Amino acid sequence: LMVDAKDSLVTSRLTRVMTLVKNEDAISPRGERNVAVGITTPQGQLALRGFNFNNRAIMSAVILSDITLDTATGEIVIADFTPAQRMHAPEGSTHVSLTSGFLNLDFNSG
Repeated sequence: LMVDAKDSLVTSRLTRVMTLVKNEDAISPRGERNVAVGITTPQGQLALRGFNFNNRAIMSAVILSDITLDTATGEIVIADFTPAQRMHAPEGSTHVSLTSGFLNLDFNSG
């Protein structure tokens, strides 16, 4: 999925955010803090909220409808989506495709 994102800085941006998540681990000693603990905190989760893997096409700037994600199933719902009315497409574009990926990662087991 990332090959088509066209965002050459995504790795550094994600690394920065994951470092913030790791730093929310207040249980482990310094030097042994980890993302698995940090992500369980409200602040750790907040650091990832709204992260855009493609900084050149931020979803909320393209799709002008409410988008919800069911984190249990990975189902994405775009409410009241009529592309001609609720999408900001680049001038001259003739087609659109939406691609999503969902990962449920257990940091403890890998």
